[in-house]
Amino acid sequence: MTYTDEDLIAFLDGTASEELAASIETELAEDSDLEDRLMRLDPLSAPVSDAFSRLKGPAESAVDLPAIDPEARAGSLARFLPLVAAAVLGAVVATALMPPSPDAADWRVQVANYQALYGESTVSATQFSSEELAEQTTVAGQEIGLAGLETVPELANGLTHVRTQVLQVDGVPLAQIVFRTDNGIPVALCGLPRDSGTAVSEIGVGSMSKMRSASFDTGSHSWLLIGGKDSDLIVENAKLFQSALEGLDA
Repeated sequence: MTYTDEDLIAFLDGTASEELAASIETELAEDSDLEDRLMRLDPLSAPVSDAFSRLKGPAESAVDLPAIDPEARAGSLARFLPLVAAAVLGAVVATALMPPSPDAADWRVQVANYQALYGESTVSATQFSSEELAEQTTVAGQEIGLAGLETVPELANGLTHVRTQVLQVDGVPLAQIVFRTDNGIPVALCGLPRDSGTAVSEIGVGSMSKMRSASFDTGSHSWLLIGGKDSDLIVENAKLFQSALEGLDA
């Protein structure tokens, strides 16, 4: 099947229909030329690759960190890794990404490339109690103006909630709820407030930064669920989260 650039862009920004996304995913497994087209259409594939190259540069260019007491290492690491991830996001956005635009697809692209920085060790080293997780998510809900957000992560199926934090995109607060799959793969549900006139949208599925994604808008917020390569897992949980989040908007 021949896909237009518009089809592929919809796939990249997570707004393609389930049927179109499934068709593209199937063909990607067998058609390297199609993957090349997708990479050329992804506006951030080159700068993010370049950013990764810089991050993986010679050891002598790294910043010296203070020594950590081995007995305190495990607990410190769990809290330090999110700070490192946030710092890397800032570095990538500041030095590698294009100037932001006001459309919804742009923030999702930024989030997708941030999520690409996460590895299995990032989420395996993060350990918080259920009380701490609830508190983190409550605070995130307050920041984005959505009461009851702390009730959403527990609805996940096949995903374990590991942390919640608040980031910013162009000065707008963004809630990031981080999960890991049963296989240890990082997945994140990210949302930010939108104008009160934002229309409710159906779930759009696709692939961003080589990860499966699902996006949707509720009455007051826009959301992106992204991570791994299991389309069924992402779509199933996107539907669960969409229903719950629309209920919070009511």
